[in-house]
Amino acid sequence: MKKLLIIEDDESVLDSLSIYLGKYYQVNTLKDLNGALAHIVIKEPDLILLDILFSESDGRLLCRQLKTSADLKRIPVVLMSAGNFTEKQIRPCKPDAFIPKPFALKDVLKTLQKVSGE
Repeated sequence: MKKLLIIEDDESVLDSLSIYLGKYYQVNTLKDLNGALAHIVIKEPDLILLDILFSESDGRLLCRQLKTSADLKRIPVVLMSAGNFTEKQIRPCKPDAFIPKPFALKDVLKTLQKVSGE
């Protein structure tokens, strides 16, 4: 079973995603970006589902770090957000996909499966 890391600060969204996607993936979660990069290096997830808007930071910064790292760029990163982001605002951090909120859980699953080659 593939390992999925979900990084989301909204507890209700995090719980919904964890419960639904836990049927298909070994789910690990983080509620903020503090220590996220170290966590990724240690836990080596197969996929990352990453919110953009955090009170203290921006998920696009972590995405950019991952996608410019020789060791971590292979990990598919799917960004998600309720914010009104354009492709021009998202493209520079090189995510494998973007999901606008609100979303249907089945659409999140389809996107994760697509980017991971399942």
